[in-house]
Order: sequence, then C-alpha cells, then structure tokens
Amino acid sequence: MLAPDKAQAKVDKVAVDAMIAATEATTTSAETSAYGSSPRSCRTSLILHLMPDPLEAAKTFMDALEARDPERAAAVCAENVQIELPGGDPQLEGRDGARRLVRIAPPFIRRIREQQIDGTTVILRGLTRAPGHFANYTTWTFETDGQLITHVTFAWKPAN
Repeated sequence: MLAPDKAQAKVDKVAVDAMIAATEATTTSAETSAYGSSPRSCRTSLILHLMPDPLEAAKTFMDALEARDPERAAAVCAENVQIELPGGDPQLEGRDGARRLVRIAPPFIRRIREQQIDGTTVILRGLTRAPGHFANYTTWTFETDGQLITHVTFAWKPAN
C-alpha cells in the first residue's frame, strides 16, 4: 500500500494527465497557433482561459448590481477597490464599499449599448432606468489588474 502522501501525489498526477488529455482533445487551431501543441502549452492555454478577463469582471459587477447581489459584485473586485460616486459624494473603498454600492443603489434596468476595452480598462455605455424615477445615459469605467476590478467610476446625464 502507498503512503498517504504518495497516494495523493499519484491521484494528483492522474488528474493533471486527464486535464492535459482533455485540453489536447479540445484545443482549437487558434489556440494551437497561439500557444503551441505541447502538453505544457496546452496547460498554459487552459490556465489562461480559466482566468476572468476585464470585460467579464465588469459585466459580472453590473449584473450583480442589477440583481442586487452584493457578494457577487465584491467577488470580482480587488481587496482595495476604489469606487468613485458621481456628484462629489464620498468614495467607497474595498470590497465592503462594493457591497455598500449594491445595497444603496435603487432597483434599475440597464441596457449596454456600447462596450470598449482598452488593455485592462473596460468602458460600458448605455441606458440605465429606474422605472418611475429616472432614465440616464450612463458611462461606467472599470479599471482592472487584468482579472479583478481595482477602480470604478460612473457618470450619467438625463435621458428624459
């Protein structure tokens, strides 16, 4: 019988080998040309695909805001995220600030009409409506570290 550490190492190796085999079986020609076809490059492409990208982080934050889900919004933010509120209101800081923004925001419906990605910065423009209250053209800017949101600003102008 194998010692517990050796048994776990064998299980881990089998799991990694299975992941490599699955990755090789599903690697597209674009991935192969970008990363190569060796087992190591296939593992690298798998790792790169599992990391959230800036656009995904921004959209997840906005979906969480609309769904009023503070934990989901905080999950895509860095520990030290800075959120600047329009109109000179105090800035919100950290994941607790992201949670607070979700809690204080009025229920709204958002329609993104334009998205722009510039490196690790994402800009989402569209219409935000709180039925019976307001309709605004909004611009949200999300700066990220490539994965998590580090800085958020938003501005609006009345649509009605």
